[in-house]
Amino acid sequence: MPKETTIDQEDADFELLTTEEEGEEHAVFDLLREQVRFRQDPVEFLSAIQKHYFGTNWRAYDRYVGARLYFTGWRDKMLEETINRPIVENAMSDLVQRRMDMEQSWNLSPAERDQRRAIYINCVRDMVKDIGVKAMPWFENLGTTKFVYWVVAQTLSRCYHQGMHISRADIKRVRETAKRIEAKKQSLLLFPCHKSHIDYISLVFTCFRLGISLPATIAGDNLDVFILNRFLRECGSLYIRRGNWSEDPLYTAFFQGVIETLLHEGVNFQCFIEGTRSRTGKLLPPKFGILKYVLETILSGAVEDAWVLPISTQYDKVVEADTYATELLGREKKSESFTSFLKSSNVMSLKLGRIDIRFGEIWSLRSFVIQQLQLESVISFPLPRPVSRENRMHMLKALGYRILADINRASVVMPSALVGTALLTTSQSGVSHEQLIDRVHWLIGRVLEADGKVGAIRKNPRDLTRDEIKALVDNAINVLGSDLVKVDTKNLLEPIYYPNDEFKLSYYRNQTIFLFIAEAITSVAIFTLANTNYRKIPFQELEKKVFFLSKLLSNEFVYGTEGLQSNLKNTLHELERAHVINLSDGGEYISVNISEIHRDIQVFDLYCYLVWPFIDGYWSTIMSLFILPPNGQVPEKGFFKIAQSVARTLYAQGELAHSEALNQEMIKFAVQSYIAQGIVVKSTSATGVPCLSLAQHYQPRVAADGSVLLEGPLYDIAEELAMSRNKRLRVNLTHQITQRTIDLCAPHAAELSLPRL
Repeated sequence: MPKETTIDQEDADFELLTTEEEGEEHAVFDLLREQVRFRQDPVEFLSAIQKHYFGTNWRAYDRYVGARLYFTGWRDKMLEETINRPIVENAMSDLVQRRMDMEQSWNLSPAERDQRRAIYINCVRDMVKDIGVKAMPWFENLGTTKFVYWVVAQTLSRCYHQGMHISRADIKRVRETAKRIEAKKQSLLLFPCHKSHIDYISLVFTCFRLGISLPATIAGDNLDVFILNRFLRECGSLYIRRGNWSEDPLYTAFFQGVIETLLHEGVNFQCFIEGTRSRTGKLLPPKFGILKYVLETILSGAVEDAWVLPISTQYDKVVEADTYATELLGREKKSESFTSFLKSSNVMSLKLGRIDIRFGEIWSLRSFVIQQLQLESVISFPLPRPVSRENRMHMLKALGYRILADINRASVVMPSALVGTALLTTSQSGVSHEQLIDRVHWLIGRVLEADGKVGAIRKNPRDLTRDEIKALVDNAINVLGSDLVKVDTKNLLEPIYYPNDEFKLSYYRNQTIFLFIAEAITSVAIFTLANTNYRKIPFQELEKKVFFLSKLLSNEFVYGTEGLQSNLKNTLHELERAHVINLSDGGEYISVNISEIHRDIQVFDLYCYLVWPFIDGYWSTIMSLFILPPNGQVPEKGFFKIAQSVARTLYAQGELAHSEALNQEMIKFAVQSYIAQGIVVKSTSATGVPCLSLAQHYQPRVAADGSVLLEGPLYDIAEELAMSRNKRLRVNLTHQITQRTIDLCAPHAAELSLPRL
């Protein structure tokens, strides 16, 4: 018989997770370090299986922190509570009443009407139960969850052979906070970033290993597949229907009720804030669908409080990197499923380096709402006067972007991201091994100065020796592989390293942008306005340029919350402190520091090359807007396809410097930005097709011969954007390129006109 796990044993075991090992100044714990392969050590492997089977210490998972799970009837209990919630009952009553109203003209007696109403009530209740049975997590068979943990541990230890690392300080802080929240019967709201299908299993794995109650996790119904469905639901998967629910009030009310029930019972809840996997390496804008329901639980008074836990998960290399690249380059996206992910990648034989997980600061959602509403701290919900729709939307956006900012703040920069950034932020086509080591060392310093953290380093990064940096660089190159980083030795005096696929490697460079976005946009503006003679730039002129670029790229990045002018002034002072620029006349003029010129503008190269690919993509997209017919519209999907073909053609002709400008997601974000600025209008055709058209003010004038005149507001924006591009392409050729673009696209634009739909 297995030995019973005592509280002392359990606490002692988790104490090991939070105790720093001797010599570790920046201590992390490898959650996979107990995993052993049979071929490596058969005895230890069998011993580990025995411990897991008998539930030794933490493996029993019977003294976890948080709401009690895994008892018979858990799902039925939650489902019944959900159906009885006022919002669900009201939705059911409305549906029944609408049906009864339709029968108002029928010649029925009162008794017959009551009988039919009773039938409809039971029918609607059965509909809701059916939704719940298909959607709700189970949390009833602990044995299944323990088996899933073991399988996941074996898979991750082979796929990410260098471990899965988490800060010991984070473990201690989260467990202590979870204990306080458990005493209040309140929930942790886990909001991780989403980069891979691995996220689904790695975060559940983490909670199990750390002894934290597993969260109910929002998952798309594409993961609801045979056999896998059972395992995922026992681990907390809460399936939702994809698409727009606005036309199904019963389904909407049910999921509001589910979230209210889970949070009211103190069950932890997990949702990927971005809504889908990021295919570009950086955070995506927040999706507000599920977040809206979570916020409503506080505003309605259904839940007293819940606690937000932002989570950053960083990978040396993601399994789906090749798939992401082909999708972004225009290949038709296949329906996502976890099983197809497992089939398409032999994950058990991959060597993808390591995973680093970091927890952000935990904060009260109730306190956030009170702060946003500028109310006194002692208050009860619901409020006497309902919060207006405008204030709800403002609060929702503030919540989403605060979570994103906290995820960025918690993130670490992986060695693969350092190498990718080093290779893609220089005007050199390739670098020697020594130059690459020097550049990565220099980048680590920039990361630390930006209050960032570097992963895979088990000591203070400032104390790294050159040999240690060399080992870090060599390991990153090995993980990235020759398909991303190529080394050329043929007929050369020394090996030269260069990007073998800039498009794919940009995924890893984009993981560092969040640290430098203010400096990057400001540097592009300075470098554009200073020209080749490095003239002094008036602050107001620079501010105007920075505002233009910041507004343009607002869909791409998360900015500071202090406001544009304050952020700009802080950024300028930081650049001055780093001897990159000079501020004169009390900050009224800005010029490039002579030290930066002597460094061959190394810092400017780093910052500018981070943003130039995005400017290339937005410039290419605005060039494509010239093909939109005056006073006409084209299907949105068709325009995206044409815009990507335009970018591909311009890149092949050398008019675009960065292959990332071909990125389909970037084109979509650019169009969203132009819609937000009133340049493009999005509408729906009579047949329900989403369409795009130019706003009246931005439509180019047409000459008598039918040709487009390259003048007016649209051209002015394109010209200003063109002058902010990569330094080697910053020439005034917009007239020529625009005319050539129109000539190339005219036949395709005609095919896209609505009369031909």
